[in-house]
Amino acid sequence: MRLDASLNFNLSPLFKASFTAGVINVTDGSNVINRYYKVNSKGSNDAVQIDNQSLGLTPNIRLAEVIHRDLVQY
Repeated sequence: MRLDASLNFNLSPLFKASFTAGVINVTDGSNVINRYYKVNSKGSNDAVQIDNQSLGLTPNIRLAEVIHRDLVQY
């Protein structure tokens, strides 16, 4: 599950900004994102299952600034 929030605001007529905060894997669940098998290295012909797990609770933030190019005078 993912949870996001975003704020947009004008800093001036020329500059606009946005702030986004979010959390990925809110429930902190364990998810297998890749599974593969390899031969046991101890001389037997047994296969060993390898599971790659997803990250747990992961917070993210982003701050972006946008310049209105049509207002810029060259």
